[in-house]
Amino acid sequence: MIELPEEQYLSFCREPWVPHSFLEEHQEDITVKDGIWQCLLVLGEGQQDGILVNTDTVNMSVYVSYLPWARKLYLLDQYPALSAFNEIMGNLAEYYVQKAIEGQQNGLYRILKYDLLGALEAGASKFELMLKMLKERQEFSYLEYSDEELFIKLNQKYVQEDTELPVLSQREADIKCARHLLWILGTEEGRRAVFAGYDLSGLDLSHRNLNQAVFTGSRMTETSLEETEVCFAEFSNVQMINCNLKGITAEEAEFQNVFMDHCDCKGAYFTHSDFANARIMDSCLDHSKWQNCYGDRIVFRNTSTEQAVMPKIFRLQCGEGAEKPIAAIHLHTKEDDVYFTSESCDSIYAIASFYENELKRDAGEMTLDSLAAAFGETQFLSAQIFSALGRAMLVDEHITLMKFDFDEKKVRINQQKDMQWHSYYLEDVGEAVRKAEKEPGLSIEAREKVFEEVLREKEQVLNEAGHPEMSLQ
Repeated sequence: MIELPEEQYLSFCREPWVPHSFLEEHQEDITVKDGIWQCLLVLGEGQQDGILVNTDTVNMSVYVSYLPWARKLYLLDQYPALSAFNEIMGNLAEYYVQKAIEGQQNGLYRILKYDLLGALEAGASKFELMLKMLKERQEFSYLEYSDEELFIKLNQKYVQEDTELPVLSQREADIKCARHLLWILGTEEGRRAVFAGYDLSGLDLSHRNLNQAVFTGSRMTETSLEETEVCFAEFSNVQMINCNLKGITAEEAEFQNVFMDHCDCKGAYFTHSDFANARIMDSCLDHSKWQNCYGDRIVFRNTSTEQAVMPKIFRLQCGEGAEKPIAAIHLHTKEDDVYFTSESCDSIYAIASFYENELKRDAGEMTLDSLAAAFGETQFLSAQIFSALGRAMLVDEHITLMKFDFDEKKVRINQQKDMQWHSYYLEDVGEAVRKAEKEPGLSIEAREKVFEEVLREKEQVLNEAGHPEMSLQ
């Protein structure tokens, strides 16, 4: 192999038949071994492709062949271990692609993280590389990664429709809806509507009262639930594609593991509902209401949220960033851990002041859940979401993390300005609040400044080495 300067390489590519000194210098590299020509590989600086050259000194001829990706092929030839690694990773990627195609449920598939880590022998760098490889596969429309699993949607070309679900006709659906209304009214003829396990595609279930109905495990494609009431209904593990959910009222409903793709939820009410592990893709959520919804590991992708009322954590999941400050709070005792955000208390000073003045006296008699709820407009989080917010701090200056450790009687704070945890005793935080509020008539900004100045002098060393603690939990 020889690598030429870029200009010389391009000149050789244009006129390989004219005499070139480098060919004479490397003539001995061009031989015949076991009846096979051993050619010279010519590379150029900054070029990925190359030229294979063979010369016939008797007939004064030059034979050339263009070789795409020659540099990579040469690299693999030089390092057999790298070639073997590529083969292993390629075979593993192919294995999971085929597994997704064969094990899909109407184009959807999940891979547990610990399964993939086991196949990769727990290599973090291998795991990141495998994620990139799988995302590049043409079989997959997209791949979302959470702390526990990979969620895959296949391209339509590779979707295998599940035909096992029984299909419900419009007439059968109308009868179920009528009996359900009688059930709500408490008549003997009434029966609760159970659509669980049915294919409801194409049905018109709009403008109905289906409160407390059961849809668990059903499939809906181009189904209409426009202006329908489904409060307290069960939608766990439902797949919705191109459905009309405009103006739906679904308060305190169960949407765990639901999959929504290209659904119109404009003006929908989802307040107090459970969307744990839900996937909402390419859907319209304009003017919808999501107050006090639970969404552990929920994923939004390409969603429109114009004038939607959503918890801050949901807006972060939608990729909007935090337009206003958001404080994620972790309450800890040896028996329990609770994570949440509060719309009412969105700054360190606001949280500390509220705790000192409103909660401190009764805190020892309250459960952590009750204590969190007392902060007002509380959105409970999982430990994974709390950690994800810590990672989001790298790009969003509005996020602050705060941990109350009631066993150690300490508060720990992490902000974007230095991305480090700072620790203070609860009593010192209370003293900073009292000094900030001692002088009447001060503005909030002035009180916050006094609070921060007092607190700065009270910081505690977090460990014996004197280094800040970096864990986000």
